[in-house]
Amino acid sequence: MSIDELFTKPCPNCHVEMPDGIATCTNCGFDLKQGGVWPPSIDHNVPPSTPPKDWVRITVQVLGGFVLAAILTFFGTILLLIGPLISAIIFFSTRKSSPYFANGILAGLVVGLVGVGACFAMLGKSGL
Repeated sequence: MSIDELFTKPCPNCHVEMPDGIATCTNCGFDLKQGGVWPPSIDHNVPPSTPPKDWVRITVQVLGGFVLAAILTFFGTILLLIGPLISAIIFFSTRKSSPYFANGILAGLVVGLVGVGACFAMLGKSGL
């Protein structure tokens, strides 16, 4: 028996011989003082947390975009299609930075165009 074997002890976790007096196993990381492995193992089955959505802000953006685009499209169509053009520009400029507002703009643009089409259909039926 050598002198090195007298001053070693096995790790309680991995059973590799380690020098007497150290606090952490150099093989597996077992902490002799705390009684566990450091760093602790990560549970890979836990889903990542998602931040809560601010539904009030989202609703205001969608409704605001919808109303703005519908008004611009309906009244702007009378003025040489300037309203739908402005709505389309707003949609394409905000679709990445504020997607909810952009979706509201797109929906308002569609509703405004349907409203304009209905008005022209009524004018056509009345013979004006």
